[in-house]
Amino acid sequence: ATHFYMNFLVLAWATHSMGMMRYVPLFKYKLALKIFDEDRAKRVAEPEDQDYYGMGGRSARWAIFMTIGVVYGTLSPPINVLCFINFAVSRVAYGYLMVFAETKKPDLGGVF
Repeated sequence: ATHFYMNFLVLAWATHSMGMMRYVPLFKYKLALKIFDEDRAKRVAEPEDQDYYGMGGRSARWAIFMTIGVVYGTLSPPINVLCFINFAVSRVAYGYLMVFAETKKPDLGGVF
């Protein structure tokens, strides 16, 4: 089981990189540009799907990665190294995305 999670953590680095490319909003923008003008296409493409790219979805994935590191790191210590690298890659990717690439979202504490 530990080899599966080692591969899972390494594969997660690729998903962080894919998220950094923001290919989903790009495709939505390019498709909407064929129908709308530039300003309307940008509004249609943003914001991202909050179920996966939102703070709740990201926090859940980060919690899963941390749990894998804690639980399976006791069985196979190299998982701890891979988990640390995973969080380092996450820090670079999401540190850039949240500050420079993504639109600001309101923090209302719920829908009002």
